[in-house]
Amino acid sequence: ETSTMFDYQLNADAFNVREGGYSDIDISEYREEIEDIADSPDPISRLIGSLAPHISRDDTLRAIMEALILQMVGTNSKDVDSAASYRGDWHMLLLGDPGTAKSELLEEVEELAPQAKFKSGKGVSKAGMAAAAVPDDFGPSKWSLKAGLLVLANNGIACLDEIDKVDDNALDAAHTALENQRVSITKAGIDADLPSRTSLLAAGNPKNGRFDQYASIPEQIDLPPSLLSRFDLIFLLRDTPNESRDSEIADHVTDAWSDAGRLAAGEEVSDATAARDIPAETFTAYIAAARNEITPVIPDDVMDVAEERFVDLRTANGDDPDSVPVTPRKLEAILRLAESSARARFSETVTEEDIGRAYRLVRRSMQQVGVDPESGELDSDILTTGSSRQQNECKSAVESYLKQASAETSIPLNDIYADIGEFSVEEILTVLDEFKESGDVFEPQSDEYRWSGNL
Repeated sequence: ETSTMFDYQLNADAFNVREGGYSDIDISEYREEIEDIADSPDPISRLIGSLAPHISRDDTLRAIMEALILQMVGTNSKDVDSAASYRGDWHMLLLGDPGTAKSELLEEVEELAPQAKFKSGKGVSKAGMAAAAVPDDFGPSKWSLKAGLLVLANNGIACLDEIDKVDDNALDAAHTALENQRVSITKAGIDADLPSRTSLLAAGNPKNGRFDQYASIPEQIDLPPSLLSRFDLIFLLRDTPNESRDSEIADHVTDAWSDAGRLAAGEEVSDATAARDIPAETFTAYIAAARNEITPVIPDDVMDVAEERFVDLRTANGDDPDSVPVTPRKLEAILRLAESSARARFSETVTEEDIGRAYRLVRRSMQQVGVDPESGELDSDILTTGSSRQQNECKSAVESYLKQASAETSIPLNDIYADIGEFSVEEILTVLDEFKESGDVFEPQSDEYRWSGNL
C-alpha cells in the first residue's frame, strides 16, 4: 500500500547568516587600528572613553564601564579532564533607580559586543530564558527546539533588562543554566543539551522601584539569594540630588544634544561630545580579536598577589572570629576579572596591575552591597542569603525560642523582647513579620505569637 505521507525537502541555492559571532568578524580589516589601541599606554581607558560617550559618568559609572569592557572580552574556561573545571564567563548585576542609564548601558553592550543578545524581563518565561520544544509543522517530528536568551547568547553576553520583572520559574531556569552552562530539554521525543556558556549582564530596579535611604540594601533586592550569589559584581546606581553632579550631567546632555543637532543639519563639529574616539566597528573588532587571539596566563608570583588580596578581603573586619566577609568564590571572581583585564590590554600575561584592577572592582561591589547596616562591616551573608549575619542570627534565635516557649500557648510580644534581649525591637519585629509571611509563625491574637509547628 502506498503511503500518503512524504518527507519534507528544502531546496536552496544559498543562505545568509543574519547574526554571527566573534569568529565572523573580519579582524584583518581592522588590524592596524587594533594594534594602535593595544600599543597605547592605557588601552582599557581608551575603550572606556568610547563606551556610551553620550552618558555623563561619575566614579560609579566609570567603574561599571570598566567592568563592562572586561566582561565583553571575558576569559577562558578551565576544562581539563584530570582537574577541576572553572567557568570563564562571569556575571554582573546593575541595580538602580529609574533614569540612571542602566538600559542604555545594556543596549550599548548589545551593539558593541560581537555576540550579545538583549531582552527585557517583562513577560520572559522559563522557555524564553532557557529553551523549549515547540510545535512545528515543518519536519517529521512535528516539534522543534526554540532557544531562549541564555542559549542564543552562548559564547557571548546575555543582556537582561528589568530582571526584577522576570517570574520565578524563569529565574530558576537562569540559575540552573548559569551554573551548569547548558540547558537540558526532554520533551516530545526530543532529548537535547544546548550550550549556555554565557556571561549574564542584568539590570533592574530595587524592590519598590526606587531605593529607600532608610532601609537596608538586602531588604530592597528582590532576587533569590541563590541567583544573587552567582553575580561576580553587583553595582548600585542611586539617583540622589547633588548640585555639582547634576550640573555636570546637564552640561553633558545639552552639549551632546547640541552637537547631534548640528551634525544632523550638516554642520561640521570638530569634537562632538557624544562622538566615539574608537568607531563602533573597530571597537567590536578589537573585542573579537582579544577573545580569539589572547589567552592570558597568571604567573606564580602574580598568583601570590591575588591570594594576598583575597586575604585582605577576608580580614577586612579585623580579628572578629565570627565575621567572615567573603568566601573563596570571590577569589575566583578576582582571577576571572584579572585575566579579563590582561586580555583587554592584549596581553598574554596577567600582571599585578590586573590583579589590582580586579580587586578594586570586587571590593567596590562588595562595599556597595555586602555591608551590614548595623555594624558597617563587610558581610558575605548579605550576598549568599539575602540577609546580614546579624539578621540571620536573629532569625535563628527567634525560631529556637518560639519552638520551645510556644509549645503549649502563644507568647506575648513583650515576653519575646525581654527573653531575646541581644537583638533590637526592630530586628525582632522584622523577623516575626517574615515568619508570619512564610507561615512559620501564627498570630492567634494581636501581639501574641506561636510557632506553627507547635499547633
